Amino acid sequence: MILIKKVLGIIILFLLILTNWYLEIVDTNDLAFKKVKTENASLFLEAGISDKSIKPVINSLDKIKLEYFTRNTYYDIFQPEIYILASKESYNKLVFKLPSASTQDSDGVIFLNRMYLFGKSKNFSLQRILVHEYTHHVQFQVSLNLGISDKDLPLWFREGFAEYVSRDETNNWETNPTTLIPLNTLTDDNQFYKLSNEFDTYEMSYHYVYDLIDKFGKDIIEKIMIEYSEVGDFTKAFNNITDIKIDEYHLTIDFSNINSQGNKVLIPF
Repeated sequence: MILIKKVLGIIILFLLILTNWYLEIVDTNDLAFKKVKTENASLFLEAGISDKSIKPVINSLDKIKLEYFTRNTYYDIFQPEIYILASKESYNKLVFKLPSASTQDSDGVIFLNRMYLFGKSKNFSLQRILVHEYTHHVQFQVSLNLGISDKDLPLWFREGFAEYVSRDETNNWETNPTTLIPLNTLTDDNQFYKLSNEFDTYEMSYHYVYDLIDKFGKDIIEKIMIEYSEVGDFTKAFNNITDIKIDEYHLTIDFSNINSQGNKVLIPF
């Protein structure tokens, strides 16, 4: 396992070096940024974005690591670089160059240790977008430190966790009515995106993670990830830690608890 971690670390480091070299070329040709260094990240702010409202959020992000990852699984190998764009035109110019999926119509995206955020979104606050993407960074780091790939974790697990933390840290629990479908139907990213044409899979993922944390505590995400690193199968890891079969988990959800957050939940299966 130690050898695997070392090899994985070397591969990721090599990819980061290549990516940063590539992105430096495409980033800075036409756009000017003000660099702001903080304890947790380097910020690159396009003209029109003030660092005054961002720095307090960045400096409080250690809370995410301390609350959700309590078993020394987190440590920063690669500090994130956060680019905050003042216009959608600038944002699209950068994110559409990334070799990463699902960047269209987004307000934030992360690729390795770089985050690109649209700073004037009409859909979400900048703080919420930032915390969402930073949570992906933290989970990526934990995965790397455990010798696993975060891409092998189901997308509902990754996106639901990022949504939960972003709502928790910004104290914004407003949700939309959603439909829950059994988790065993969301086994890979392709299924997640395919079902998103019919269901709100991001909102659904949030509800599942909300219920997991409500039942088992904030360290449940870390426990499942550690177990997955040991058994090599996410379904088995989920079943072992929760003592609930993943294809039956939706049957255990306390609907009155979810409805107290203003939701109407239906299960079509």
